[in-house]
Order: sequence, then C-alpha cells, then structure tokens
Amino acid sequence: TRDGYLWLGTSNGLARFDGVRFTVFRGTDLPGLKSNRILCLHADTQGALWIGAVEGGLAQYDKGRFISFSMSEGLSSDTVLCIGEGRAGELWAGTDLGLNRSSTGHTEGFFQTEALPDNPVYAVCQPQHSPMLFATRKGLYQFRHERIEPYESPGLESIRGNAFCCLHEDGEGRLWAGGASGLFRLPPAGAKSAAPAAKLSSDSLLCLVERADGGVWFGTSAGD
Repeated sequence: TRDGYLWLGTSNGLARFDGVRFTVFRGTDLPGLKSNRILCLHADTQGALWIGAVEGGLAQYDKGRFISFSMSEGLSSDTVLCIGEGRAGELWAGTDLGLNRSSTGHTEGFFQTEALPDNPVYAVCQPQHSPMLFATRKGLYQFRHERIEPYESPGLESIRGNAFCCLHEDGEGRLWAGGASGLFRLPPAGAKSAAPAAKLSSDSLLCLVERADGGVWFGTSAGD
C-alpha cells in the first residue's frame, strides 16, 4: 500500500509487514474481517486496501479500520476470488458465483452484473488502452460500451469458452492470459490476432507475476 506496508493474504489471517516484523489481523479479533482465509488483495487509487476471502465477502481497510461487505450489500457470493479497479475508480469483485461492480462510491454497496451468472471470475485486469478484461471458468470477457461481452480475437477460436484464471498487463503494455489451455499473449488495440506464448512445463497456467526488471514469470501446475 502507499503507506509502505507489504500485505500478504494467508489461510490463517491477513499479514502486514513493516520491514522488520509481521502483524497478523484475524476475523476472530476484528468484526470487519469476516474470514481468515484470504484469497486476494487490491490497493485502490484512494489508498484503501481491499481484501477478498473465502465465505467472508469483501473487507476494506482504510485509516486503521476494517469495513465489511457481503451478500447483504449486493455481492453475488461471500467467496471473493479477485478484485480490480476500473478507470473511473469503480471496484470490480469476481466471486465463485459471478461478477460484481461497485455502486457510485465504494461504501454504498455492489450490484451483480447479469452477463456472468454462476460463472466463477478468477481475475480482473484494466489495461491502459483496452477494455476491462475478466478471466472466468467459461472464457475471457471484456467490458465495452457498458456491456459485458465475450472477448473475441483471431487465434483464440479453438479455446473459446475454456477456463482462464490469470491476466496481466506488463510494463511494455503486453497483455497476458493464462489458464487450462496454456499461456497466450493478447493483441493490443488494433492488432490482428492473439498468439500462444512459448511452450511451458505444463499447459495449465495458475499465476503470472512481473519482476521489477520487467521479466514476467509464469506458474504452472508442473512448476515454473
């Protein structure tokens, strides 16, 4: 987060590292943190930290206080798999039962999108020059003209509808998508087609991460 802390989500609480020691926050001690099984984190442009958990909904940590959001505030499920932020500052939350978007002002609750019912959403990505992207169990989707629609690109026809679980835009503006069918580099705006990336140790991709020097690492079901 912008205050210099490193945050880690674990299966037994939320950990904060100040460079010397860890402080662990658990739901048993904090009413605003409903679950200790943390799945995802997102630091928004306003400086708040958002936490997604198993059967704990969303929690917002801001100015030393946790605020909880659950199905009572409009989430499609209390198991939140991913969190992202759009260009207008709106928050998106992917759950095991669909996609959710914040109402005006993060603290006013969420509403479910109708385009991805009962479809787990595993990753959210807002590229600099392309529409918002979503990785789901049933393929890639994008947010264009206030609508959620399938992501279409030459080169992806054979895997349309396959599960994707991770998305990343690297420092050079390249878009990467990975999942059950392997790793793909998505075309930038105006390009003609998507392209499979280099052969990996397994076609089942689980995660993407970029190093400080711009190198992109891929985690697969068979290792790196």
